[in-house]
Amino acid sequence: MEEAYLLEFGRNVQLWRRLQGISASSLASRAGISRNTLASIEKGTGASSLANVFAVLNALGICSQIVQAAQPGNTELGRELIYRMTRNG
Repeated sequence: MEEAYLLEFGRNVQLWRRLQGISASSLASRAGISRNTLASIEKGTGASSLANVFAVLNALGICSQIVQAAQPGNTELGRELIYRMTRNG
C-alpha cells in the first residue's frame, strides 16, 4: 500500500512540473537538490528525505497546500478524532 502511494505521489510531482513547463533540471536547481534526487522523488522510490520532498513542493508552489491537506481538521477522520478527544477531556 505504501509503495502505491509513493508511486502516485511521484507521478503527481512530475505532473505538476510538466503542467508548469519546468524541466527536471530547472526544478532540481530551484529546489537545491540534484537531478538524481528529483528523479528518485518522481519515480516514487521512497529514498529521498522529507526535506528534499518539501524543497521540491515549495519550488512547485504547492507546499502549503500539501501541509494543509495533512491537518487533521481537514479530514473526516481527523475531525472525528478531535471530537472524541475533546469530548473525553
